[in-house]
Amino acid sequence: MNYTIYPLKGVGDFERTPQSAFPCDYIPSESAFFYYDASGQLAAIEVAAPARPTINGLDLLSLTFGKAIAKLAALDEHVETDAAGATAYQLGVSIYVTLAKDGDDAPVESVLAFRQGYYD
Repeated sequence: MNYTIYPLKGVGDFERTPQSAFPCDYIPSESAFFYYDASGQLAAIEVAAPARPTINGLDLLSLTFGKAIAKLAALDEHVETDAAGATAYQLGVSIYVTLAKDGDDAPVESVLAFRQGYYD
């Protein structure tokens, strides 16, 4: 499934169902986790292949760590990196890269799109 990321808004209007026993939903066929806030509203979505998350037409899962940081930095001048990936707070996007500490050629493994306030 294709997911268009809307900066600081997420990927659309998903709402947790009252039957949900956990603060997230998981769709195995899409490798997609949906995380909710206390009111049941979608706070973030994390996806991995075969999903295709894009922002400004950029397929984030097709990039290496170094290329993803460069592309995100062109859209958000305050991208923070760490040993597990990077976060572009102004865009509401994080990338997870298991081998980020090993260099820029490591593949992006998952993408988290989050609403404003998710990390507060």
